[in-house]
Amino acid sequence: MKTNECRAPFIRATVDVQLAPGDVDRLIEAQDQVMDAILTHLRGQERQHVVGKAGSERLRFELVQIIENVIQPAKVQTILFKELVLQ
Repeated sequence: MKTNECRAPFIRATVDVQLAPGDVDRLIEAQDQVMDAILTHLRGQERQHVVGKAGSERLRFELVQIIENVIQPAKVQTILFKELVLQ
C-alpha cells in the first residue's frame, strides 16, 4: 500500500470466494494469477481508501472485479472477509 510515511502500512486479509460449484476448478487453476492481480492492486492503494466500512465494501467490490477478470467467464457470487487487518 502506498503511503507518504517512512513505514509502509500492513494489510492481512483472509477471504472466502463464493462461486458456482462448476467454477471452483477454474479458480483453483488460476490461483497464482489471482493472487498476483490482487497484490498488484493492493500495492497501488492508499491506506485511507481501505479503512472503515466504506473502504471494506470498496475493497470487496474491487476484489470481485479482479477475480472475475482472471477467471472469466466464471462469475464470483460474493467475497466474505474472514479477517481484515490494517496496521
